Amino acid sequence: MQGFHALSQESIHARFFSAKHDLTKKELEYFTEVDFKTHVAIGAKLKQEDTAVGIARFVVNTNNPKMADTAITVSDDHHGLGIGTHLFNHLIILGRVLGLNYLNAEVLETNYGMLKILERLTFKNSKNHTGETVIYTITI
Repeated sequence: MQGFHALSQESIHARFFSAKHDLTKKELEYFTEVDFKTHVAIGAKLKQEDTAVGIARFVVNTNNPKMADTAITVSDDHHGLGIGTHLFNHLIILGRVLGLNYLNAEVLETNYGMLKILERLTFKNSKNHTGETVIYTITI
């Protein structure tokens, strides 16, 4: 919960697509109870800091077990340092290990940092505009 409260409202909006002042008990359980098969989460911590500076996850799509939906959050003070790229690359590796073929990332059109990460991926990707979001499907 400490990491969530350290985020700016802009970062929270970029991650959850709406304003949010707290996580519900159910959300907190969802974000912390992972099985590393259908729900994978990894974190990033800098050597000189005692708190997490980023977290990334994917959840396997129940309708297509070869596809997972992704999300990445990096603390405001650490944007632009490559942490999001590093985390996404690790999600790709973990997805391959688990037999996935695709990772989806739904991103607000105004989340320029994440859009930049997704555009720079060297893997084949496709994107679909859905109004105020862009959905990337990355072949891994």
